[in-house]
Amino acid sequence: MKRSGKSAPDPEPTANISENETVSRILTSKRHFAKTKNVVKYGAFPPNQNRETSIFRTTGISDNEIWLIGEKYVRAPIAEKRGSCTLYGRGRIEVKRILKAELNIAPKPIPHPRHAEILNWPESKEKMQMLATKLANKATLQLLLD
Repeated sequence: MKRSGKSAPDPEPTANISENETVSRILTSKRHFAKTKNVVKYGAFPPNQNRETSIFRTTGISDNEIWLIGEKYVRAPIAEKRGSCTLYGRGRIEVKRILKAELNIAPKPIPHPRHAEILNWPESKEKMQMLATKLANKATLQLLLD
């Protein structure tokens, strides 16, 4: 998808997350997807040290709005810390797929009203990897074209 200029204001999502919503994991590493196979890899989903995976609620907004969120709230902060960062795309997945994997999702409207976290990750590294693989297999890759 190409980035274009300005977009309409971003409507805020409801407080409760519906299983019918779609969420996106913003991809900033080439290790998190395979362009030639058009797939998201399991490395895109494992949680951070707090056992949370950052996502954005993307139902009801345009691709352009999603890329703007990714740019401002994912790529830019990482680039500020590390010196550089590239926004490659996103892994799009339905909330019901995450819930079916016995994980949970909670709104976490900081740094953005559409921000949320995937929670309830197991402590076992093997189980965590298995669940991340399940999510990756159900996710749809959408790359950002420059």
